Amino acid sequence: MRGFRPADRLDSLGHRVLIAAELQGLLEPDQLVGLDVTWLPAPQPTPPGDYVAIVPLLSRWVGGTELKHLPQLKIVANCASDTTTWTWWRRSCAASA
Repeated sequence: MRGFRPADRLDSLGHRVLIAAELQGLLEPDQLVGLDVTWLPAPQPTPPGDYVAIVPLLSRWVGGTELKHLPQLKIVANCASDTTTWTWWRRSCAASA
């Protein structure tokens, strides 16, 4: 399932990221601007791809097998379903851009 893509931002999509689908209701659309978000439902396996970040819930196992299939991954920010981790992660991305 593909994530939020505002029509006026299609040309400026940036980093591909995986974010736990359970966090979707906690995030405002303006927090996702510039990201190509794939929402990651809990029961589905971690998809392979050129994602640069993953924000899974703490309950999701992200180990060697998953990491092997995410070769561009630079950030893993586990989340306990609150916005604290998300805010930290967005600031980290902004600082490294």
